[in-house]
Amino acid sequence: HRVVTGAEASLHDCFNRSDMLITDISSVISDYMPSLKPYVVTNPHAANDAEFRAAFPSASAAYLLGPGCAELADILAVTTTPGRDPLAEERTRLRDYLLGPAEPDAMTRFAAAVDALAEAGPRSTMYALPAPRVPDPA
Repeated sequence: HRVVTGAEASLHDCFNRSDMLITDISSVISDYMPSLKPYVVTNPHAANDAEFRAAFPSASAAYLLGPGCAELADILAVTTTPGRDPLAEERTRLRDYLLGPAEPDAMTRFAAAVDALAEAGPRSTMYALPAPRVPDPA
């Protein structure tokens, strides 16, 4: 555990230095996801694991920590022993689902999407002006 204050390190610098993240359900999970490192999500109301993961899909690749922290020793045992992390594959799947695959990188995918939109041209229903009203000759 290390407390970082001031401009010493950015959030992503801290992620890079970390071995694991312990968090609540928040957007920090998707920020941490590219690291593929283990993460723990607090389950403060001791909800059923399957129900909690269904309600919070970003927790599908997380270890869940209940209010008494009874799971912590087991979590540390599996995440600090090489080859014993059963959620490693799920983190890769979730990262690819939420953020896209590692290759090609995000900027390459974004540029390709912009190019595809430019080639397709504007959508007629999105940018078309309403048809002019023609007076009835009668």
